[in-house]
Amino acid sequence: MDQRHVLHDVLQKLRDAGAQGDAYLQESRTLEVAVREGKLEEIQQAGIRGLGIRAIRDGKLGFVHTSDVGEEGAKHAAEKALDLARFATPREDLLIPEATGPTDGRDEGEPLGIYDPSIAERPIHEKEDWARSAESIARAHDERITKTEGAFYSEAISSVWLANTKGLFRHYRGSQVEVGVEVVASANDELQIGDASAKSRSWDGIPPAGELGRKAGDRAVKLLGGRPVPSGRYPVVFSPEAGWTVLVYVANALQGDHLSKKRSWLSGRMGETIGTGIVTIRDDGRLSGGPATIPFDGEGIDTRSVDLIAGGTVAGGLYDITAARRSGTQSTGSARRGGYAGLPEISASNLYLVPGERPPEEIVGDVGRGLWVWGMSGWWIGLDPSNADFSSAAFGVWIEEGKPAGPVARVSVAGSIEDILGGIDAIGNDLTHNHETKTPTFRVRALSVSGT
Repeated sequence: MDQRHVLHDVLQKLRDAGAQGDAYLQESRTLEVAVREGKLEEIQQAGIRGLGIRAIRDGKLGFVHTSDVGEEGAKHAAEKALDLARFATPREDLLIPEATGPTDGRDEGEPLGIYDPSIAERPIHEKEDWARSAESIARAHDERITKTEGAFYSEAISSVWLANTKGLFRHYRGSQVEVGVEVVASANDELQIGDASAKSRSWDGIPPAGELGRKAGDRAVKLLGGRPVPSGRYPVVFSPEAGWTVLVYVANALQGDHLSKKRSWLSGRMGETIGTGIVTIRDDGRLSGGPATIPFDGEGIDTRSVDLIAGGTVAGGLYDITAARRSGTQSTGSARRGGYAGLPEISASNLYLVPGERPPEEIVGDVGRGLWVWGMSGWWIGLDPSNADFSSAAFGVWIEEGKPAGPVARVSVAGSIEDILGGIDAIGNDLTHNHETKTPTFRVRALSVSGT
């Protein structure tokens, strides 16, 4: 349904009051299915329809969101947004973009492969069967798997319309499926969790239940008996399940608001080399079928592909309109909204380390003695745009003469982000875009590992 009439009434209210602003209308339907120990534990369906209105008058912002998007409800919300703007603190950085893109209400997401109508058409029992099968296969993977934390299937079908007082009117539809399973292995009074999950825009992109189930079971069993290793500097191989945390630090430092306000350790360092020549970190808001792909951001600006690090060199940042203006550059379409109830915020989309050509087993096989990290915890504690240091508790597998030599637990890995990027000497060919932020397997020549 074309929601132009709802948005038109809201924007006319703003114009009549001498204000600028925009209206963000979202409709979505969600389904959550959870099974545990072979039994259906939860099934929930919900429908959401809501409107977010930004009113800008005399350099002051009023923001209101409402689930009442009927004619009177929408007009009342616009009046409230205008009223709130009267009492807000004046700002110099409130900007509304000029009209871009088509204005005929077409689905701009269709060419990007982000909507699969068959998801909604499939019966719920088929989705429940996927979760049951994944859990059952994970549980049966090894006799040491003694319990399960369950498996889940989640989907969201959504439509978004965005219009502003400068004539912008844009629309897209999207679908999202997320699946996962988690089991527990036990031996000698020790418990170890193994999990696996994935996201997809389409039904066909969901991993087979057996594939995900076996992966979760295998991780749980192989991590049993983990022990610390002697502290020292070792080669460290990051698996895709661990390496993505490094990218979060890079993107945070290259967030346009931090750069423009000189709050980042990378402020003023565009063009400097901080990584090896094989390191390219890309944020691609238009990646075909990507988990975070959308045609335009929360301000109405086209999304795009941005190289944050190109061949080891600091190459770009993530900007909304305001941060771009302060920095003398253009928005990268990185103003994201979590939904109609939230304001646009700068964020990465499909963030990834560009893959290499080497198989993961070859990268591990070249290590004489080192750590293969399978997971990390607590890595977010030091996440600060002004701080280049990275430290995290880690677990995984010890490598001796290029082969797995036993599980590792209760260790930490530390170094600066420049140490990590500047030490990457091998990148794998195993990148899969099954989460918003991903890396293939990659190896760092040496990092500090704290154990015994």
